Amino acid sequence: MALFGITLNRHFAHLRIWGLIVAIYLGAHPVWAAAPALLEIQRVRVGLAGRFQAGSWTPVTVSVVASGSAPVPTKLIIIAADPDGQLVHTASAEQVLTPGQSQILRTRFMPGRMTGEFVVRVEARDGGYVEQKVRPVSTPGGEADLKVGFRQDVPFWGLSGVAVDVFKTPETPVPTGESAPAAVVEVDEQPPELIPLAPADLPADVDDYASLDVLILAANAEVPGTSKSILSQLTAQQQSALREWVEVRGGHLVLAVGSQLAEFEKTELANWLKLPLQEETAIRQLDGLESFSPHPSELRVDGTVSSIRMGATTGNILARSLDGPLIVQQPYGFGRVSFIALNIDQPPLKNWEGLGHLLRKLLSTERDIIRGVRVKSAQLAKSTINDLSSQMFASLEVFPQVFRLSLWSVMGLLGVYILIVGPLDYLLVHRWLKRPHWTWITLSIWVFGGSALIIAVSNSLNGTQMRATQLEIVDLDQTSKLLRGQSWLTLYSPRTAKTAVELSSVVPAWSSSGKIESTTPLVSWAAPAENRVGGLYREGGVQLTQRDYHALLATSATHNAGYADYPLQVWSTGHLCGEWSGKTPVLVESELVSSGLGRISGTVSHHLPDTLEDCLLAYANRVYFPIVKRGQGPSRPDLAPDFTWVIGGNVPVEQRDLRGFLTQVYMKEIRRDTTKTSPELLDMQTPYDPARRDQAYIIRMLTFHHAAGGRDYTGMRHDVLGNFDLSSHLRLGRAVLMGRLKKSSAEWKVNGSAIVAPDSQTFVRIVLPVDRAREDEVKPLPKID
Repeated sequence: MALFGITLNRHFAHLRIWGLIVAIYLGAHPVWAAAPALLEIQRVRVGLAGRFQAGSWTPVTVSVVASGSAPVPTKLIIIAADPDGQLVHTASAEQVLTPGQSQILRTRFMPGRMTGEFVVRVEARDGGYVEQKVRPVSTPGGEADLKVGFRQDVPFWGLSGVAVDVFKTPETPVPTGESAPAAVVEVDEQPPELIPLAPADLPADVDDYASLDVLILAANAEVPGTSKSILSQLTAQQQSALREWVEVRGGHLVLAVGSQLAEFEKTELANWLKLPLQEETAIRQLDGLESFSPHPSELRVDGTVSSIRMGATTGNILARSLDGPLIVQQPYGFGRVSFIALNIDQPPLKNWEGLGHLLRKLLSTERDIIRGVRVKSAQLAKSTINDLSSQMFASLEVFPQVFRLSLWSVMGLLGVYILIVGPLDYLLVHRWLKRPHWTWITLSIWVFGGSALIIAVSNSLNGTQMRATQLEIVDLDQTSKLLRGQSWLTLYSPRTAKTAVELSSVVPAWSSSGKIESTTPLVSWAAPAENRVGGLYREGGVQLTQRDYHALLATSATHNAGYADYPLQVWSTGHLCGEWSGKTPVLVESELVSSGLGRISGTVSHHLPDTLEDCLLAYANRVYFPIVKRGQGPSRPDLAPDFTWVIGGNVPVEQRDLRGFLTQVYMKEIRRDTTKTSPELLDMQTPYDPARRDQAYIIRMLTFHHAAGGRDYTGMRHDVLGNFDLSSHLRLGRAVLMGRLKKSSAEWKVNGSAIVAPDSQTFVRIVLPVDRAREDEVKPLPKID
């Protein structure tokens, strides 16, 4: 009995231990909170019609029903993995749900994987929540299905009132085998993803447009199932978000309005665009569209076609008829609008085979998305960096204070350590000391001594302080007084820790003449668009640890944004990005006039808080530099505040061909014919260096990538930061003033203290209007006496 009692006591002791473990688990993870009865998720909609891009802000809309008798304060939380596999919690503002009614909760998040699942959680203030896992699928399905994420090199084209079938054109066959020329290769550009968008699908928040490159809006098209036009269904919030997407985010809006001019002029879009629309008319000839379209199909017109007559415009006229312009493209802020004075959703354009080709030509100015063939460029990227943004990220990971041993150095030290532990220890204890059993002592000394030496050397080389690098781009449009800024921060941590990181814009302190009104910054993690560890396109890998961190909910009161517990690994880096926009007082004054052939004259001055260093002024195919006279300052082209730079007239100015400057053209002597006494001189381009870490070199190419020749010159893509390419403004008759400031435009705080980035650089780019009236002047021929 005693033995039985002892055994029974042991079983009860084990039960008490297991009961304590279960109680602790239930206390930390209450089962009743996992599926509350107060909330029910009815539907989840992600992205634009189910499409999203890895590394872009993605909208989420959730239909929720709350039960009970009292209002339920709730917030929407999205839990998704970043490129490193860490889970990011992004929450919306709190919203009170009325019981018994289906209500909509909205927020946005940034997916870090194209195929990874994420969790949609609706959480009540009392702690109860309901959640639903959403996993992207590749099979086609209904409206609520979520497609597998897209890469950022896939353009997103939104179509509202335009059928997808318009763009279905036969692909150009690629020659193969012996018939293929040796210098011809297949273009690996991705075709655009065509996204049909009903009026209700158009975002009412500008951040939800983050992944959209182009929006084609047939304003007069009827909404299916109704007799109302799309334009009449757009709310004021949608039109405001559309305007901000074009002006601030650099979007491209294609607007077709061929009739119902009176209805269009009542909208917010008409008040914003201020197009010189005169009256509705009917035209018979559309030869201008046939000439603009690259497809040879004939556009037949039976009778007349409804159109809108336009007056004199400052934009570029791409197609015209006898009654005036048919397609006009002009800049608005940092984006542009292409206006089509015809109904593209009605015959004869609707049935015209060349319409898709016309729209492709209109939209593919920066990205050649038509699959085909091209001549292989001599300049090819010979590194793992494929996008200009990746080269920019690489420049942010340069820390001169941190010294990393090369692989061969590590292998050499490991070989020395093996020699010490092996042959040297044998000679010491066997030959010299004659005490073989002492090897247990000497081996311990070698192990502990080597470990201590490795720790000391590692701390000395990798450092014991947190370090940071910062890069900023601030853009200003003089015409609209719009301002946008983006700041990238890279943190290097000497230890594994979680840190609180916040960003607050300090741009309001730039102006002394008036207050700069900037929006609350939007902060996110950042990653290169590459298929590697920490990259956006990494499909999977071994995940040793997974830590959660939470995005701070920015409010107008705090005006800060960031992460409350951003994880950093020992001796590694973390990338963060913040963006903001706003309105400014007069920071730049200019009066520029074009005389044709890319030549301008006039004056430029700025009221920025510091000298604009290494500045240049680009217009059309020319680039200008300020000349500093001897004794009046440094020899490099700097522009001091309130100094008036006079261009043209009797004032000398340094100027060059823009493409030659960007590609660093030089003269090379070549002797092809030995009989000639003098060699031939050829213009040679300096190959673009993707391994170069000079940020001024990178930002200059990021700004004028297309003007330099695009991918044919650099061998690199420009997809992630493609909206920062200002080459299109040069084609639309604007000038770009670019320089560098020492004063930062944003302040980052880590654990409540302002971070010090000694190598921080702020690049300022200013879009200036140019009076092109003289380009059309008829100049008399000189008289010959």
